[in-house]
Amino acid sequence: MRDNGNSGQSRNQKQTRVPSDWQASSSWFDERQERITKGSYSRQEQRPSQQSTKKAEKVKQPVKKKTASKREKSIKDKERKSFNRYYNKNKNSGKSKDELRREFAVHAKKRRRRKVAEALIFTLFIAVGIFVALSLTVLFKIETVSVEGETRYSQEQVIEAAQVNIGDNLWLTTSGKLTEKASVALPYVKQIKVSRNIPSGIILEVIETVPEYSVKNKDKYVYIDSSGKVLETQAEKKGKTVLLSGIEFEEFVPGMPAKAASAENYGIAMEIISGSKGDNIRLTDVDVADINQITAIHNSKIRLEFGSSADLKAKVKMANEIIGKLNEEKNTREGVINLKSVTKAFFREDDLNPTTTQPQTEPVTDENGDTVTEGTTSDTTVPESIQATQASTGTSTD
Repeated sequence: MRDNGNSGQSRNQKQTRVPSDWQASSSWFDERQERITKGSYSRQEQRPSQQSTKKAEKVKQPVKKKTASKREKSIKDKERKSFNRYYNKNKNSGKSKDELRREFAVHAKKRRRRKVAEALIFTLFIAVGIFVALSLTVLFKIETVSVEGETRYSQEQVIEAAQVNIGDNLWLTTSGKLTEKASVALPYVKQIKVSRNIPSGIILEVIETVPEYSVKNKDKYVYIDSSGKVLETQAEKKGKTVLLSGIEFEEFVPGMPAKAASAENYGIAMEIISGSKGDNIRLTDVDVADINQITAIHNSKIRLEFGSSADLKAKVKMANEIIGKLNEEKNTREGVINLKSVTKAFFREDDLNPTTTQPQTEPVTDENGDTVTEGTTSDTTVPESIQATQASTGTSTD
């Protein structure tokens, strides 16, 4: 049997045997030996080759001060230079440097706010410009078109005449452009109003014109509206239009203005018509074939004899007064209003369309064979109530 002491010693020697790779760290070896002697050694400890590299002790690094960027330094330099200029400018104002610094800070703050506002406005302007550009090029394309209003033309005719196409820009399609195109192809179109249904719908409201005048051209009647545009040509006279006589026209093209060859005669007729609008006169015919014997017909019953074209405005006013009095008396008689004198106008009964002629009688001779003429008077007693006079200062009624 082996000695127990020796066995214990050999056991301790086995325990203290250190592999060659463990001796890489002498400090670790000494520490391990000491721990074995004290009995606090743990077999779970790993060899240096198996342990991870020891983590470096965390040493609190001193907090580094943030260094200002180049931009911040540049801003500070500018502010400093600006303050120096402000101070040099106002140092003789009696204020201390601190007071001037506070004033400068207030001004600088306002200046910064103004720059920010300018930047925002500029950005908004750019954004609006981009939106408008897109609206006029890419966005808001027409997809649906509808026609409203009382018109003699079909929806297809109006759309085709106005040249509205699917895919056109909604905002570039305006009332003026459509009216200009459609009024030539469709003469009765006076105006086309445009309404938009965002984002892709458009509504065309048609407003038609009406014939105001008619002109006898050979065996047909040409109808013209108040603007002078030719509307159409018909074989018969229809509607309540003013028949213009004594005016020669070069051509009649529907949808285009009527070109009068005699501008003077046309102007006289328009002056009479425009002066009688809205009053008692309801003209049905105007004859200006002879500018010294101008006539017009009121309500197909009373002929107005203006004589020359002098003082037409005053003559139309006197005719309006006489016709107003006849209307008050409910006078439906046919007759003539003589307006040849600028100072006096009067009415006389007369048949505008005589259907009978006086029978011719043999001349009466005296005993010597000479022809005897019977005295007749052509003057008709005119009631004072329907006479009109024009004083030097204006027109008045007796």
